[in-house]
Amino acid sequence: MKLSPPELSDMHLPFLAVTGKPKTEIASDFTMTFEFYGDDDDADDDDDDADDDQSAAPTTPTTPTVSLVSSDGIYTATAGTGHEANLTLSAAPSYVFWYVQEPGESDFGSTETQDSSGNLTSQLSYSFPSGVSGDYTFRASGTISSTGEGFDVSYTVSVSLPPVTAPSPPVFSLSAGSNYIDVSWSYPDDGGSPITAYYYKYGRMWNSFPWQSAGTSLSVRISGLRANTKYRVKMKSVSGSVSAGGERVGPESNYQTIRTTE
Repeated sequence: MKLSPPELSDMHLPFLAVTGKPKTEIASDFTMTFEFYGDDDDADDDDDDADDDQSAAPTTPTTPTVSLVSSDGIYTATAGTGHEANLTLSAAPSYVFWYVQEPGESDFGSTETQDSSGNLTSQLSYSFPSGVSGDYTFRASGTISSTGEGFDVSYTVSVSLPPVTAPSPPVFSLSAGSNYIDVSWSYPDDGGSPITAYYYKYGRMWNSFPWQSAGTSLSVRISGLRANTKYRVKMKSVSGSVSAGGERVGPESNYQTIRTTE
């Protein structure tokens, strides 16, 4: 019996495989087999499986970043000056605790403030005490809201005492009566160390008496003078003491002159 070949569409042609050999008596007779290698739906299914595999891949959580720096980028300071620490986070904190450990303190120190704003930035302003040098540690710690992760960062500022120089002479004014001169002045530049005494010298135009102390007062009366007589006065300041490393005697002022009244 002679078989008619099946009808094939164009999509099957690339996958057609022919086997066997023609019969000798009828050249057109031959046997054939057909192999089909899947369809577009199978390919789509494979793509879906690949997508499922990719969507199921675990994601690595991002670790929040925390940065604590000096706002001006400087980590040295002079006693008595101000300083600001700046904290920056990539995720909002539940809270931030600020600490400053001063020289001689242990652990976190005695200075503590709290910031509960939840902002990504937080600042701490601080003034270094006058007359105290050493290392100051600025520290910020807290918890990230979204992850519950804790953070603890710090840095150190080295603080030195300002250089001490001799004090400036007082800027003074004079007033006079018939037998006295009143001298008054304001506190001058002390050069970084408190003034311990003021000294004044007075005399007539051709002579003067030795230096005399006015203590730490800001005025003095020079008595026992002649009426209607011209006098001259000058001053100087002293800071420090022998027991504290030596006195610093400032320069002398220029003379000022005044005449007593009749």
